Amino acid sequence: GAAACETARTSIAVGRGVAYVPATGWVVDEPRVEAGTSHGVRQDALSFSIRASEWKGSAREPFERNLRLALRAREPRRAGKEITFTTPTGLAGTAVDVFGDNTLSRLWVAVDAAKGLSIVMVAAGTPEQFRRQEAALQGMVDSVVAGEAP
Repeated sequence: GAAACETARTSIAVGRGVAYVPATGWVVDEPRVEAGTSHGVRQDALSFSIRASEWKGSAREPFERNLRLALRAREPRRAGKEITFTTPTGLAGTAVDVFGDNTLSRLWVAVDAAKGLSIVMVAAGTPEQFRRQEAALQGMVDSVVAGEAP
């Protein structure tokens, strides 16, 4: 059952040297798991995914591409104000909320130019779920490390 795949507070390797620590009680979201590239967890209908990709270029392009994808949903969506973020582990990038009728998505996009890496994190659910899980989401973002790619 779901309890069997509940995540422990251990670091999960995403790929390309990137790892993160899923929040306690979240379960692995199998469709979002792609070995060496991406990982995802969920809590009820709120999901969090992280993808590591090779990237050589501007820090802006991966952000704009992912924002375009988030806005291209079946329902009308609008983007909130962009904010810059830096995690305790030194990951820096741009985040934005994307609002739907009763949906909220948040994108965090970081580029590590020295490692030729882009890291895209996406949380999606309802505004109410976000309010309840804000600390868990922030904890997962803050736990991301970009080590040396194997």
